[in-house]
Amino acid sequence: MNYKKLSILEAVAAIVLVIAFQFLVAITLHEFGFVFKPGDPKSSIISLLGTGILISILMHITKSNYKDVFHPSSSSVTATLSVLSIPILLIMIPSLFWYHELIYLFTSFLPEDTTTLTSLKRMMQGGPITLIAICIIAPFIEEILFRGIILKGFLQLYSPMKSILFSAALFSIFHFNFYQVPSAFILGCFMGWTYYLSRSLWPSIIIHIINNFLVFIAVVYLGEEAQTSSTEIIISFVVSMLGLYILIRIFNIRLIDQIKNMIGRIST
Repeated sequence: MNYKKLSILEAVAAIVLVIAFQFLVAITLHEFGFVFKPGDPKSSIISLLGTGILISILMHITKSNYKDVFHPSSSSVTATLSVLSIPILLIMIPSLFWYHELIYLFTSFLPEDTTTLTSLKRMMQGGPITLIAICIIAPFIEEILFRGIILKGFLQLYSPMKSILFSAALFSIFHFNFYQVPSAFILGCFMGWTYYLSRSLWPSIIIHIINNFLVFIAVVYLGEEAQTSSTEIIISFVVSMLGLYILIRIFNIRLIDQIKNMIGRIST
């Protein structure tokens, strides 16, 4: 394999191996009397351990170091974040209202899986353990894996469009339940696009942290009974689009030309 390139088959194979490893660890712990219910926040230790091993494997395959992973951009981290933080906040914070309403609407058409729903609720109700694991540790580890290593490796081999879509697809499947697949795929595309343009992992880490924290707030403190008015949805959507427009202007993108260019190269 060429230097720092990563194929889809290599990425999939590595993920499958880690899933198998997590399964073996879970069986071993079960034999020693450590039984976790589905969604138990403490079981995230197994997932984090497995993901850490996967990161080590892929960094060896792609011959990456942490500087390459976190910030290959020629701009400083401070300069990158000072420019991108405001539009990211404008996009993400209002999405608590409109984006999650859209996802709830979409998932309402999916068949009900009470086991998965119970697992998700249990995971989000783990208190400080959930807050630390889901809102802080997971965004760092998952962004290192899916944007810093996998997407970066894909970009050496495939077109930007294919690389972003493939990495987002793997990111969504990695969550292991179909309720999270739509939102994880869309979020993965946005974070991949941001990484591709900024050449820095830090903006996508911030996006990921904000998203997970908003989900945590929505599930734990707002609950299913919370109602969002049409006015709130419209206003929040407009604010998010304003943030997206600012982001597009920062990167000096002629959006239509960019879309045509990326679609034109998707077959390459």
